[in-house]
Amino acid sequence: NNEGQYKGYITAIERTGAVFKGWNIHLKTELESSNEDTACINRDDEQLIERLKEAMKNKENLTFEYEGKLAYPIGVCPWNDWMIIGIIKI
Repeated sequence: NNEGQYKGYITAIERTGAVFKGWNIHLKTELESSNEDTACINRDDEQLIERLKEAMKNKENLTFEYEGKLAYPIGVCPWNDWMIIGIIKI
């Protein structure tokens, strides 16, 4: 298990899964960068999902708080090993 911060931009938000639906968030530290990271988000946190969609639309540079686990319960974060759990207020 680990936790930390990630500073960057959201480049895409995608709905995933047929049975266990979830959200993948694609991130870059710089918009021009070719490197992209992918995290998930708790599918039940509708307020955070909407805030992330707004941040993507406005190309906001934000600092995200994340947690990482070796494995999440089935359907929670099935394609990634780290989850965005909030935005740090600066």
